[in-house]
Amino acid sequence: MMRMHGRLEQQWSRGDDVSTEDLRIALKRYRSFFDRLLSL
Repeated sequence: MMRMHGRLEQQWSRGDDVSTEDLRIALKRYRSFFDRLLSL
């Protein structure tokens, strides 16, 4: 997850466009991560 976050941050800082698919996948992974945290 941190790798994905870092990659997106780098793309944004360079001014590159980030695809909606990349954002969708990142949000899906964040949601999954937080769901696991909440289930503990």
